[in-house]
Amino acid sequence: MNKIKCVLLLIFISAFLGCKVFNNTDKDNSNSQTKFLNLNFELSLSNGYPWGWFAGGQGFKVAVDSSEFYSGKKSLRISKISAGSFGVATTSFPIEAAKGKHVSYTGYIKTQNIVNGYAGLWWRVDGKNGNVLYLDNMSDRGPSGTTPWRRYKIDLDVSKDAKDIVFGVLSSGDGTAWFDDLNIEIDGKEYKQVAPKTFVPSNKQLSWIKKNAITFDTVLTENEGKNLEKLKQIIGNSRIIALGEGTHGTSEFFKMKDQIVRYTADEYKNVVFAIEANMPEAKRVNDYITTGVGDPKAALSGMYFWTWNTQEVLDMIKWMRRYNISKKEKIKFWGFDCQYPTIAIQNIKDFIKKYDVNYYDSLNIYYNVIPDIFPKLYRMNEQEKISEASNWYRAAITVLSHLKINRSKYLEQDDSTDVDWIIQNARIVSQGAEINIPGKKSRDEDMALNVEWIIDHSAKNAKIVLWAHNGHISKANYCMGNYLNHKYGNEFINLGFAFHSGKYTAYGDTGLGVYTTSNSEPGSVEWALHKTGMKRMILDLRKVSDSPDSKWLEQTLYFREIGAHAMDNGFFPTIITDDFDVLIFFDKTTPSHLLLKSYTHYNNN
Repeated sequence: MNKIKCVLLLIFISAFLGCKVFNNTDKDNSNSQTKFLNLNFELSLSNGYPWGWFAGGQGFKVAVDSSEFYSGKKSLRISKISAGSFGVATTSFPIEAAKGKHVSYTGYIKTQNIVNGYAGLWWRVDGKNGNVLYLDNMSDRGPSGTTPWRRYKIDLDVSKDAKDIVFGVLSSGDGTAWFDDLNIEIDGKEYKQVAPKTFVPSNKQLSWIKKNAITFDTVLTENEGKNLEKLKQIIGNSRIIALGEGTHGTSEFFKMKDQIVRYTADEYKNVVFAIEANMPEAKRVNDYITTGVGDPKAALSGMYFWTWNTQEVLDMIKWMRRYNISKKEKIKFWGFDCQYPTIAIQNIKDFIKKYDVNYYDSLNIYYNVIPDIFPKLYRMNEQEKISEASNWYRAAITVLSHLKINRSKYLEQDDSTDVDWIIQNARIVSQGAEINIPGKKSRDEDMALNVEWIIDHSAKNAKIVLWAHNGHISKANYCMGNYLNHKYGNEFINLGFAFHSGKYTAYGDTGLGVYTTSNSEPGSVEWALHKTGMKRMILDLRKVSDSPDSKWLEQTLYFREIGAHAMDNGFFPTIITDDFDVLIFFDKTTPSHLLLKSYTHYNNN
C-alpha cells in the first residue's frame, strides 16, 4: 500500500468538494444494511454518470458504459482525455455497518493501453477530526497496460474509532479502465442492498416550499438592500453570516451575496466582511476601501485566486469604498485563507527590521528556505511535497514562537493592533505549511481559526459576513462552518447557494473559461426546488418540522457541489438540513465575468 498516493487521492477528491467529500450521517439507514450503493453501476443518470456516485477528475472522462461489462448490462469507464492526475468515482459507506468489523472489498477491472499509471479499487477510513486511519488505493498492485477482466481485492479491519468511510475506483494513467461487479463483505457476509426509489416530492410538499420561500429580484442597484427586508427575520440575532456558493464562477451567486452585504451594512451599520482569500493580501483591499489608497483592480488581482478576480467582486469593492466615504461606520475587508506565505513573510521582515533588528539575520535564515520551496511545492510528487512542507513548517513555527515570546517587548514600541497583526502573519506562514502535511490542521480548521481571530479583533457589535464555497461554510464534519458552529452556536448562520441549470466559469479541460453543467435530476434538492416553478427563492431550512410536507428535506438527497474545476455533474448524497440553515436557489444561472483570462497562480477550491 502506498499511503502517499492515497493522501494524494484524498487531496484530489477534496479539490472538487471543498472540505467535504460526503456527509456520512445518513439518518435513514446508517445503522442498517440497507443503503443502496449501486455497486454494479446498473443505475445511471441521464448524463451518463453512475447513480449515487461522485465522479470526475480533470483530464478524465467518467461514464457508465453499456457496451463493455463483466456482468449485468453496464460497467463504469474511466478514460484519460487530456492532462490530469486521477479519474475517480467515489461514494460513502454507512459507518455503523462496518465499525469494529472486517471488510472485504472486491471488484473486477479491465484495462486498455494504460501507461504512466494504473487502475485500482480504493478504500479510506477516517477517524476523529478527519484523521486518516486506513488508506489503500492499490498503487502497489493495480493493473496497467492492457488486461482482461480480473478480480481484485482490498481487505481491512475497520477501527472502532472510525467516523467516516469513503471508497471507490480510480485510474491514474493514460488509456481506459473499466470497473464492474463490486462487492463488499462485512465479517464474511455480503452487504445487502435495497434498490432505492427516487424521491419525487408531492404537490403538498412543493406547496410547502412555495409557502415558506421568499422570492427576490436579481437587479442590483444602489438601493437593492430594500428588497431584502425579510432577510432580517432570517438573520435575526446571528452575528456571523456565512454566504456560500454552489460553484466558484456563477454571476448570480456573486451578485446576490453583494446584495446581502449591502443590505447588512445598511441595516446593521457595523460590518466586517471576510472572503476565502489569503489574509495578508486581502488587507490591501481593506486599505483601498477604508483610505482610498491603491488601485482596487490591482488589489483584487493581488489576492491571487482567479475566482474573485471578476467584475462582480470589483463592483462590490467599489461600492464598499463609496459606502465608507459617506458613512460614519466603516466596512472592513479581510481574507481568512492561508495558502500563500509571500506577503506575510515580507510584512514580518519589515516589522522585525524596525523593532527587533538583532533577530533579522536569524529570521532570514529561517524564512529564506520558504520562497525556494513554495513555487516548486505544487509540482512535486506527494512524498517530496510533504518533506519540503515539513521543513517549511519547522522554520515557520520557530519564527512564530519568537514573535509570541517577545510580544510584550514589541508592545513597548508599537500598539497591540500592529503587533497582533504581525503575529497573525507568522501564523499564516505556518498554516500554509501545515495544510500540506497529513495529520496536522486542515485548511478548513485553519480558516476557522483565522475567522475567530478576525472576530476577536473586531468591534463587539460587528456583523461578520463570510464569503466562501458551500463546502467551506457547511456545518458538515471537518468544514470551516462546522468549527465555527461549534464555537459560536446560534451566533453563526450559514446560507448555501444552489441552482438547477446553467453555465459557470471554471478551470477545465480547455483551460479557464465558461462551462455548462447538467440539469438537476429527480432525487436532488435542486430538482425539487426547480419543480416549484419559482425562478429564485430563499428557503429557511430551520422551518422544517415533523410534518410530512417538509420532513422529506431531512432525508438523504443529492446536492450539487462544484468548486474551481469544471464538472458535468457534481452531485453527492447529503442531508441538506444538517449542512445549511438557509438555501438560496436560482433556477438558471450564468457565468461570472472574469477580469483576466489566464493565471500563473494555482487555483483555490
